[in-house]
Amino acid sequence: MKKISIIACLLLGSCIANYAQVSLPQGDAAQKLQKVCHPAPFKPGDCRFVGFRNPPSADLQWLPSLTKASENESEDDLQLRKIKAAKNTLKFSGTDATPAQKTTATAPVVGAHFNGIDNGGGNSPLDNTVAISNAGKIVSFVNSKVSYYNTSGSATYTNDLWTLIGDATLTNSMCDPKVIYDNAADRFIFYAQVCDKISANSVVVLGFSKTNDPAAGWYIYELTGNPLSDYSWFDYPKMGISNDEVFVTGNLFYEGAGFNQAVVYQVAKGPCYAGGTLSAQYWSGISGGFTILPVSLGQTGAYGPGIYMVNTAGSTSGASTIKLHVVTNNIASGAAALNTYDVTTPTYSTGGDAAQLGSSRMLDAGDCRSLDGFYLNGVIHFVFNTDAGSGWNGVNYNRLTVATATNTSSVFGAAGSTDRCYPAISSISNTATDKSVMIAYNESSASMYPRTCAVICDNSGAWSSPTIVKAGSSYVHYTWSSAATERWGDYTGMCKKFNDNPAAAWMAGMYGSSSNLWMQYIAELKAGTGSGGSAVIDVKNDAEIIRVSPNPVYENCDITFTLKERESITINIIDMNGKVVKELFSTIAEAGENVFSFNKANLSTGTYFVHVNSKSTIVKNEKIVIGNK
Repeated sequence: MKKISIIACLLLGSCIANYAQVSLPQGDAAQKLQKVCHPAPFKPGDCRFVGFRNPPSADLQWLPSLTKASENESEDDLQLRKIKAAKNTLKFSGTDATPAQKTTATAPVVGAHFNGIDNGGGNSPLDNTVAISNAGKIVSFVNSKVSYYNTSGSATYTNDLWTLIGDATLTNSMCDPKVIYDNAADRFIFYAQVCDKISANSVVVLGFSKTNDPAAGWYIYELTGNPLSDYSWFDYPKMGISNDEVFVTGNLFYEGAGFNQAVVYQVAKGPCYAGGTLSAQYWSGISGGFTILPVSLGQTGAYGPGIYMVNTAGSTSGASTIKLHVVTNNIASGAAALNTYDVTTPTYSTGGDAAQLGSSRMLDAGDCRSLDGFYLNGVIHFVFNTDAGSGWNGVNYNRLTVATATNTSSVFGAAGSTDRCYPAISSISNTATDKSVMIAYNESSASMYPRTCAVICDNSGAWSSPTIVKAGSSYVHYTWSSAATERWGDYTGMCKKFNDNPAAAWMAGMYGSSSNLWMQYIAELKAGTGSGGSAVIDVKNDAEIIRVSPNPVYENCDITFTLKERESITINIIDMNGKVVKELFSTIAEAGENVFSFNKANLSTGTYFVHVNSKSTIVKNEKIVIGNK
């Protein structure tokens, strides 16, 4: 019988809790696959320490943003497109809606909430990811940008990924970020990659925060994205941590061809938190691997050495098994193996694409690959998209007991009415025996604009009613081409606030903005005390042409204005003498309601005017008062 010793320790040597050994599944032929993987060292030159990086914030003083944009090539292969086309036909064939799902758990309550990074029309989808420290430092990424926030929503830093990494030898095509908070070590770790799909350029980047404050800078390391030297490039990362290591997984694709295999990178954390020599190895030839998900401990501490990982069948038309992978030890032991087990589960499959209000363009619902999860008290909790009935997508939530290699799943769907996709999950308890979880997800239908929502599944497996975290302002039309679908996803970010009591989690999702683009939204989520949810409602008053909020302004300011038609505008800050202090923005704004945001950091205390100018005409001249913190 294989075993992993579960020890939750602070990375720098202070042990905070000891966990008993957890028995792994029996290695019989009915469950354990015959092939056992062994690690390989990276070749000389395939890994390197880039250096310490802490570039100054880009335009932090103003942070201007107007809530449009280039297209990332779809990753769907021909098989998946055929499957989804069939599901779309089934979905919109007039099939009756399934009965409403019974909801008995208390619904999520939204705490602090605010707009996150405006990607400025640079990428789609956003690939939202977020982490929050015990001290309340928030690090969030979208596809090519990073920002730091406090829990009030004030931005303290912003930059693009390429500048943050600071390696001029890399192509300026950075994407697919992930960030996690290592609560045992009180540090952040981020991931990014080169995304030009050329094997010679494929690089995996890891950043380790120097302290518990991301503003103190990062130690940057680079690993090859083509470890097998077979003309492959690395894509679609997942990341998890044990007590002493970080595990990064990804899919390798051949240049100009299809899927090769999944790989797992195993990296010692300790040296990297100090800018030391990288100690790493990788795993390949993994049975049934596609988008393998490593799972960190879901509450305070960490477990290990080694890690649990799961993967679903990904982009197939249907499957009734899940793979459980176990890395049995750390690099230092020299004795690690990777064992794989087949776990039976109710059949799941890919759904169709999602409709959106106001547009005939569909949202790409992706496939049924593993998306997010955590490990707690012998159980792996994880989520992915699934067909919830007649081609409609729902959230497939799983509890996999590792000692017996058994799985239970429950689908949170609304077949016949709405699509729920790209879920993320967090423990919403501080008690290891409590299985209650918070799940954030995207939602859209022909009767609603794309929005971001949350739901609770309690200890007994009962679902709550959903909570709208941020309602969409309009449909999304990012891809200005003949493509029939818009990218949607590829993931939602979520992180438990480990020292909060009662328990809380923070999410980074996205919604359709008034400019028909994706906009990130960051929110604190808590378990409610009653039966109703707490939705964020956008209050609109059609009689108002412009609104300034807040006013007086102490940090960030939102200016909402309405245009009768699509036209060029400029937005200026004017002092009391009529002098232009700053031209904040010049762009094309859409007909209807627009929201412009900026940071007041460069303005002295006093009274100013905001001019929204269109065709040399002042649309509105609004007074703002800059306060003193």
